[in-house]
Amino acid sequence: MSQTAPKKNLLLLEPDYMLRHTVALTARSTGLAEIQEAPSLKTAEEILRRSAFDGLLLALGNEDQGLELVEQLRAGQTQSAAGTAVAVMVSQCNAARAQKLRLVGVNQIILRPFKVKTLLGTIQGLSANAG
Repeated sequence: MSQTAPKKNLLLLEPDYMLRHTVALTARSTGLAEIQEAPSLKTAEEILRRSAFDGLLLALGNEDQGLELVEQLRAGQTQSAAGTAVAVMVSQCNAARAQKLRLVGVNQIILRPFKVKTLLGTIQGLSANAG
């Protein structure tokens, strides 16, 4: 009997219900990962205080609302390992913003608009990087 690796546990912060729910259901049903959904920054912060994750996929606002979650993670202020893989979704990104995101430890930047398939590929990558 072959054993499959346990699914990775990822946190998805996305305010849009349809996108968040579609991505989470598809990731679960295809065996990519278990997804904990967070509709708001406040909810994501509460979840990170009580649970550990193998990766984070975060929607950032135009003023980088949500970036403090990455900073807390990197500082060891969450239940997750400080080196946990992080991908962010943004509407726009110039060189200065990309540099800022890299400096706080963001592993991947996804530009909106994107296809659900793009997020699923990112989830697959986060799961693989989680070891």
